[in-house]
Amino acid sequence: MSRVGGVELVSRLLATTVALFLLLSVCSSLAGFEATRTSLDQHESSDSFKTSEPNSTNPTIEEMIAQVSEQDLEKYIQDLQDFGTRYAYTTQCNESAQYIYDEFDKYEALEVESQYFVYNDHTMRNVVATLPGFNTTNNSIYIISAHYDSIVNYPFNPYESAPGADDDASGVAAVLETAKIFSKYRFESTVRFVTFSAEELGLFGSRYYAGQAKSNYDDIEGVIQFDMIGYTGSDDKPDLDIIGDNQSEWLVDLMNDTNDRYGIGINFDKIIDSTLTWSDHSSFWDERYCAICGIEDQEDFNPYYHTPYDYRQTQSCFCK
Repeated sequence: MSRVGGVELVSRLLATTVALFLLLSVCSSLAGFEATRTSLDQHESSDSFKTSEPNSTNPTIEEMIAQVSEQDLEKYIQDLQDFGTRYAYTTQCNESAQYIYDEFDKYEALEVESQYFVYNDHTMRNVVATLPGFNTTNNSIYIISAHYDSIVNYPFNPYESAPGADDDASGVAAVLETAKIFSKYRFESTVRFVTFSAEELGLFGSRYYAGQAKSNYDDIEGVIQFDMIGYTGSDDKPDLDIIGDNQSEWLVDLMNDTNDRYGIGINFDKIIDSTLTWSDHSSFWDERYCAICGIEDQEDFNPYYHTPYDYRQTQSCFCK
């Protein structure tokens, strides 16, 4: 299998996620689809989402996958990089949060809010966009998430430059693009698009979000966290690791199966290890929610990680 990288890898992972979340969010048991596409002048029957065979593909899902725009993904990453730094204590980080809010707010179907929390005497915020499910008796929630803050390691100064194109503008770009596509449709279950702050300080944004969700008795069925999905190196390594714990293994397997079913072509490495807690997925594990994390392969990691050189232009397929 040929290796992909950069925006192409983000695009393929997003295509897999679009298909996977349709399989999840429109039916709790994968027995059949109950979703309707909405537009100003057209309402498709829920029959258009149904599949008759377990391994068959669905033309409406394929239509949605085809809407993934590499141009848009590249623009989101560049826009976030252009803030210079998104270190959680900086004004630029708050400005990037507003940028994400405004992008979500372009789509009338989404309910957009900022979730504020305080860490180390600083007010920070997660940005949340909700696509409500149309079945008021179905309380299931599915989440697609990433963190938007960035950092660089010593001796570099995160207040000066922390462009974070791969870590994690690439993940935020995938969340924004998924929200754009999903906003044209309605599903039985609720889908939330969440971007966290203060991940680089210790997962504080996602910890607050997951803790509040648990307190509110939110019925979160599954979370997919994107963290560093834009860089690939040598051809003999997997494109991405998909990490889960024991209770989330079914979601890792379903993501692999969806990738294969729709011929998207990502080379995944499945990792089931509850000790891998260094990204926002683990905040949901702590609250006993199912969550997985897509991240570039640990044996072929981005050499620009947490440096001022984590640019869009240093990613494999971003170079122009």
